[in-house]
Amino acid sequence: MFVLALLLSNASFAQETAPQDEGASQDTDSEDSVLEGTWGEPAEAAPAPAPVAAAPVAAPQPAPRAAPVAAAPAAVPDLDSDLDELEERPIYVSARGAIAVPATGLGQIAVGGVGVGVELDNGHTFGMRAIYMDSPPPNPISNNREVDWAWGPVLDYQFHLENERRLNFYPALALGFVYSAEKDKENVILPIFEFGFGARMVKKTSNGDRLFIQPELGFVPGAVAPYTSITVGMMFGSKDD
Repeated sequence: MFVLALLLSNASFAQETAPQDEGASQDTDSEDSVLEGTWGEPAEAAPAPAPVAAAPVAAPQPAPRAAPVAAAPAAVPDLDSDLDELEERPIYVSARGAIAVPATGLGQIAVGGVGVGVELDNGHTFGMRAIYMDSPPPNPISNNREVDWAWGPVLDYQFHLENERRLNFYPALALGFVYSAEKDKENVILPIFEFGFGARMVKKTSNGDRLFIQPELGFVPGAVAPYTSITVGMMFGSKDD
């Protein structure tokens, strides 16, 4: 009986211990598999990817500069060149009366005329005058023959000192001729040459023009005659004082 009880206890003990050994074997197998995957022969490694060549980095390009835009020329008003010149070179018109006393004649000679001219910025004045006279003096060119009247053109030149002042002085020269062509008489030609010295007095008008008066004294060499004259005129388009 004792033997039979011992066998039965061994059998039950074996049955109880068997599952534990199986579990242990499973654990052992799992641990072995873990260890085998870790320390065993390494699994075949996957091929490394081929190195990818880095694309060259382009150097930064400067921003394109805008093309320079040519500025359009400012519109220039179309001015009348003649009017523009008038502002710099005023035109004048004048009337002149003179009396000459020839040394070789009798009485005096009255001379009248009208003129037109231009005055430059530096004081030089150029003009032309048409004159008329009664009883011109005899001269060698016309065989000293006397006539009742004569007229003709004369060129005037004056140089005004301190031209911007209301009173200024000037020397003057005149060169030209007069003639007489009376019916049934021989023509008479009389040259004119004068030089003198005068003063100009200027008065500015409300519209910007200038009224002037010029007394003058001079001499006519051809007739050996001193003269005195007075000129009244108007200057247009003159600059402001």
